[in-house]
Amino acid sequence: MSDAEKARVRKEEQEKFSRMQPIAASTNVIHADTAAAARKMAIEYWKKNYPNGVTINTIVGDVQIDVQSIKSSLFHGLIQRKLDVIPTLQKGVERAAYLCALGDFDGKESKNHYFLYKVDIDSEENLVLCRVKENFGKKRLYIHEVIPAMEFVHIAQKSDALQSQPADKSHLQLRGITLYRDMITDFMQGVNGEFYPLQKEEKNMPDQKAAPELPNAETEELFSDNELSVDEMEEYHKWLEEEQQNAEMYYQEISDSLTMAEESLDDNAVKELRGIADDLHTSMKNVEEAEQSCGADQETWDGYAPRHENIIRTIEQAGDAKSEGKSDEECSKVLLDAQESMREGAAYMQERCELILQREKEYQEQIEGLRRRIEELERERELKAQSPEELARCLAVSTEFLAAVDAMRKEAKNQPRIVASEMFAASRESLT
Repeated sequence: MSDAEKARVRKEEQEKFSRMQPIAASTNVIHADTAAAARKMAIEYWKKNYPNGVTINTIVGDVQIDVQSIKSSLFHGLIQRKLDVIPTLQKGVERAAYLCALGDFDGKESKNHYFLYKVDIDSEENLVLCRVKENFGKKRLYIHEVIPAMEFVHIAQKSDALQSQPADKSHLQLRGITLYRDMITDFMQGVNGEFYPLQKEEKNMPDQKAAPELPNAETEELFSDNELSVDEMEEYHKWLEEEQQNAEMYYQEISDSLTMAEESLDDNAVKELRGIADDLHTSMKNVEEAEQSCGADQETWDGYAPRHENIIRTIEQAGDAKSEGKSDEECSKVLLDAQESMREGAAYMQERCELILQREKEYQEQIEGLRRRIEELERERELKAQSPEELARCLAVSTEFLAAVDAMRKEAKNQPRIVASEMFAASRESLT
């Protein structure tokens, strides 16, 4: 899509948002005294009302909302507003405006799409920010944030926070509050002036000193036990583990395709294809092992996805060739294509595995160099009777930076693959 086309689509989505009417959301339809009970109630609500899930056609293709969507939504912060908007999801996503697809920290194309729609909760307008992430050819949606609309009425300047990283380390926390505020603020710069008249008519602007204090959408908590229980934490980690088992899911799909194709192939051809598939499986498991020690790398799996589609297609073609009456030469060619597609996939995964390991090695060497420099500064300060202010400040900033990077990488291990991948990429980017 050209820049002109992107600008046209964005303008259309902004105009669509300006005309959008809020959906009335009933309060406390899903409510419980504890976080665990509320999560369970939300999941049961969705299973009862949408037993087969919902598929909605959007500007980025078909998007699924299923039980896993609800679980993911509530694993990313639980407040009553999130529970209140769950019943509005189908209607809301059908009319939602498309905000953007954020790139990864390395600037490469991301498969994370963001949508925005309006709801009224207790006569207060709120914005529902939804995130759609692609995995294995499917697009699954979850609720990212629910924010009072009044927080975005007094927008004065366009934010460039998503286009460039700040000079300090604050980009390490470019998620949560910062992420959605910058994203929505940037989108609203082009929204028609008729939306939120207070932006257009200064004379009607309320006295900011008299304005009531608004709740913080990131820190507001519904329950005192909002932390996951032991059982919920086990479920969450099981979900993370399942989400990150790309090798097994991809291999199973290849194996199923081979089973279907085997009816038309001779034993030698089947044996050869199965052997190459096993090699590919091994290379994918090697990548997952590297991710265990080096951090998730979503870019690797995004790059493999189109290769996987080609593998499945060529296997199916090999299986169909004979039944379609193709010549022996043509049958031989499509069989070789299937073999080559899997070999190319294995070579790609091997290359990515080596890159992940090398990149982590370089990162650890940089971190170790920084630690040594901090130790040198510590010794230098001890040798001097009075530490120069500049030296002390440098030492404090360096120590704080290391602690922030370590904390982020530790937190990343408990996040879904896409989030974790972004966080590990940010930690590496912070050293360049």
